[in-house]
Amino acid sequence: MLPGAPVSRYDLKGNRMKTYYNITQAAEELGITRERVRDAVHGRLLVLVDSVWRKGRLIISM
Repeated sequence: MLPGAPVSRYDLKGNRMKTYYNITQAAEELGITRERVRDAVHGRLLVLVDSVWRKGRLIISM
């Protein structure tokens, strides 16, 4: 297993689109920097790549 915590990507309606093993995997698959994904996961960015980001598999309602 890859180090780090899983992160999940949700559409703007709150539906989980994908869970990644960690921030690095998400950034590489989407072609963006780790820092941008990290900022989205930690709430510094509200939306990134038309998605909301959270740690793990957290269920959110919007």
